[in-house]
Amino acid sequence: MKLNGNPREAAKGPLMGALDGLSVVASAAISFLLTPFVYNQTIAWIQRYVGRSYGEAVVDIATLAWWVIVGLLIYFVGRIGTLYVFVIGGSVILVRLLN
Repeated sequence: MKLNGNPREAAKGPLMGALDGLSVVASAAISFLLTPFVYNQTIAWIQRYVGRSYGEAVVDIATLAWWVIVGLLIYFVGRIGTLYVFVIGGSVILVRLLN
């Protein structure tokens, strides 16, 4: 059975779909909270590096690009981490309930 033409979606059960959605929401929240902190801690170094290596003309573009890169890195690392925690945590709870 195909769901929207994607066989991978059909293979997921409702629990994995819910965990995937929960992972997306948790990752978005983590990104919202952590991106400004990481960006503010690293932007001065990025601006100095880009200014020395590529010239002052591209510092503004690099500043914007760095904000996007930091946000996406935090989102995807958070997504992997939250999904891992949810799946492993659910497995541990299931094993404890069955024993």
